[in-house]
Amino acid sequence: MKMYTDRLTIKVPKKIILTAAQVALCIAVGQTRATPITYDYVTDKSSYTAAAGQTVSVKVFLQENLNGNTSIISGHGENGLYGAAFEVLSGSRPSPNPSLMTALTLNTTDFNGGSPTVFVNNPFVSNPNEADGQEQISNGNTMGVPLANQGAPANEVYLGMLTITVGSTPGTTNFSLGEYDVQGNAGYNTITNPDGYDLDGSGTVGTTSYTGVGTMTTPFTVISPPTPEPTSMALLTFGSLAMLARRRHRARQNQQPSDHTPLPSRV
Repeated sequence: MKMYTDRLTIKVPKKIILTAAQVALCIAVGQTRATPITYDYVTDKSSYTAAAGQTVSVKVFLQENLNGNTSIISGHGENGLYGAAFEVLSGSRPSPNPSLMTALTLNTTDFNGGSPTVFVNNPFVSNPNEADGQEQISNGNTMGVPLANQGAPANEVYLGMLTITVGSTPGTTNFSLGEYDVQGNAGYNTITNPDGYDLDGSGTVGTTSYTGVGTMTTPFTVISPPTPEPTSMALLTFGSLAMLARRRHRARQNQQPSDHTPLPSRV
C-alpha cells in the first residue's frame, strides 16, 4: 500500500531591513504630521475690575504651547529669547471716558540690552489708545531670556507690565494683545538666542514645525463698575441706621429692672 501525505507549504516573509536613511525619513514624516508648536502673547488675567480713577497692572507674557514637541525656546540648540516685542490696541469702549493705557514698563532686568523702545499714544501709532514695546538682551550676552523667568509659568516668558487707568464712564473697555507693528516694522522682533528663529512668523526648526503669533491676538477687558445712585445709597444708610436703633432699644429694655415685686414669704 502506498502512503500519501499532503504537503503544507508555508511562505515566510523576508526580513525587512531599513537603512538609517529610511528610518530617518519615517521619523521625519511622523513629526511632520504632528501638531506644530504654537506661540501667543498672553496676559496674567482675561479681565480686570477697579473703581474709576484707580489703576490696574496687566502682565504680558510670550506663551509656548509644545503640543508634544521639543521647545524651540529652550531646545534645538537655543537657550532663551534674544529679543521680544508686542502691541496692545484699545477696541470698543464706553464714552466719553473709557479706561486708558497710561504706561508700559518692559522687563529690562532680563532684556538688558540698553534702552528699550516704548510707545504709548505716540504719534507713530494710529489707534486712539495704543501701547507698543520692544526689548532685547545685550549683544555680549551668551544666554537668552529663559522660560519661567521672573516667576512666570513654566511655558511662558515674562515680557513686561502695562498700566491702565480705569475710566469714569461705567462699562467695559476691550483691548487686544498681539504682534508688534509700528510703521510697518512687523515680524522678526520676538526671536530666539543664539540662532534667531522668528517666533512672530511660522517655520520649521529641524523636523519641528511651529506656528508663530502672526496676526493672532489675545483679548482682555477692563471693567469700570457703575457708581451706586444717591437714592440707593441714602436708602442703604437709612436702613442701617434704623437697624442699629432697634438693636439699641432692645438692649436698653433688657437692662431695665422688672416691675414685678415678688411676694413676701410666709413663715
